[in-house]
Amino acid sequence: MKIGLRRNMSRLKGFTLTEILVAVLIMAIVAGSVMMLGNTFFKHFEQANEITIAKDRATMVLTYLERRILHTGLGMPASADDFVDGFAGLLTGDLDGWDLPLDSPENNSASTTLKIAYALPSGVYSIESADIGTTTSVVRISKTLDAGNFIFSDSSTKGWVVFPSVTKRTTELTPSALRITAVDNTSGSESVNLQSKTDNYFLPANDELFYVRFMEATVDDGKFKIKEHTLGGGFQPVVEGIIGCNFTLDENKVLTVSILARGNKKYSSTVSPANISEWDGVVDNESRKYYLVVVNKGWRIRN
Repeated sequence: MKIGLRRNMSRLKGFTLTEILVAVLIMAIVAGSVMMLGNTFFKHFEQANEITIAKDRATMVLTYLERRILHTGLGMPASADDFVDGFAGLLTGDLDGWDLPLDSPENNSASTTLKIAYALPSGVYSIESADIGTTTSVVRISKTLDAGNFIFSDSSTKGWVVFPSVTKRTTELTPSALRITAVDNTSGSESVNLQSKTDNYFLPANDELFYVRFMEATVDDGKFKIKEHTLGGGFQPVVEGIIGCNFTLDENKVLTVSILARGNKKYSSTVSPANISEWDGVVDNESRKYYLVVVNKGWRIRN
């Protein structure tokens, strides 16, 4: 009986120290690989998320600008002389020196500031044709206009409108900005009083009235900012996380806007290169501690 028990006990063997160490080593290697894979996945996910945030910010800027750029110069004189004469009395103060609907940038030269005069649709139409001259002309319109939206002065942008189809009574097809001098909201006979600063013009029926707006856009202190001269005040932030913007107008009147935007997280060391494809300029070291993205878009200035 004792001999059989000893034989059974001799068959029971445990793990040797070497086997245990080998098993621990294998488990450590597997755990380390899993952690490295997880860390790599997390970094790639974080990078992709930061790049997406940067792209979204740049897209927000371009979306904000698009409608305004597409309406730049609508119904306004295209030449500098006609533009200045057409807006006589308005281009003073903050607008001093503004002599074109697209006042900057110069042709083929990048600018960090965009200055545009654009037209904002009102949804109000002329219901009959009319002649408009340098004295007040009454024009009937499709519905009432809030007189509070206007300042009846040629020195305020709130006093100016355009109709895209207005033309000179001569052979020249030159549009012109017009000044509103009064609004009549009498039911059934809604009308506006209009005046030209330069010449006699013809306004056809069913032409939409557009409000004239002057806007400047730039980047300052990591924010995309705009200044709407009609609203008054200084530059107001619109989108944060914007490092820079470049505006370029080519010989075909294509305005290209380049936006350099960053992600949310600032790292302890640089994660972006100093020279980024499609960006004109060298990025400073502090900005390079974010993931950076450049988004470009171009529009043809049709007016």
